[in-house]
Parts: sequence; C-alpha cells; structure tokens
Amino acid sequence: MFGSTYGDASQLTDRDWTARLTRADHRDCPLSARIDGSVVGMAWVRLESSATEAHLFQMWVAPAHRRSGAAMAMLASAIEWARERGATALILSVTAGNSPAGRLYGAAGFQRTGATEPLREGSALIVEEMRLVLH
Repeated sequence: MFGSTYGDASQLTDRDWTARLTRADHRDCPLSARIDGSVVGMAWVRLESSATEAHLFQMWVAPAHRRSGAAMAMLASAIEWARERGATALILSVTAGNSPAGRLYGAAGFQRTGATEPLREGSALIVEEMRLVLH
C-alpha cells in the first residue's frame, strides 16, 4: 500500500532516493516517466516472495503532466515487467472515490476485488484493492 504523502516524499533528499534505489533487488522494479528530459512520474512494482503476485505501489504523476500518457506508460511497463517474471496477478490499491486513478486502472483491465482498508493509520481515506489477472 502507498501511504506516503507528497509532503513527506518531497522532503527526501537525492541521497535518500539513491539509498532506496540501492536497496532494490531482483524483486523490485522502480519506474519513472520522463517528458522532455524531466522526471514527471514514478511507480514501484514488487514481486512478492511467492513469485505469483506482484504489487504496484507509489504510482504518482506530477499534476501538470497528468493526462499526458505518463501514467499509462508506467502502468504498461509495470504489467510487462510482472508478466516477464511469471506473476499471475498484479495488485494495487487506489483511494476510494479517486475517479481518475480508478478509471486509469480500469482502462488497463484491473478489477476491484471488494477488499478495502484505511490509507494509513489515522487517515479517514479508504483504499480499494484492484487486481489484474496476467496471462
């Protein structure tokens, strides 16, 4: 689940981000979207230890670049990466009522599972699980 806030993430230094990427292993797929050489989005896919499911989390695109195709490009890369590693499903959580994100994932074939949980401790926001069966 992606419970970080923009405020928290924007406080991280380049060193913090580099350390996080350095800790990634073969089960991780950090993704970024670039437009005109600038990073405008990020996402992370992780293959679970069972190797049958992958989770997509931390999907984010800068507000000025939403609806540019950046999110769908990262999503397509995430799906391809999970398939190449033999995952049978890609799972994510989306904020309930977050229509643009829910429509994006739905357009890519994700289905709501009915599972919900709080976004993070102390938050009134609820996230819904979505799953894409990979063939």
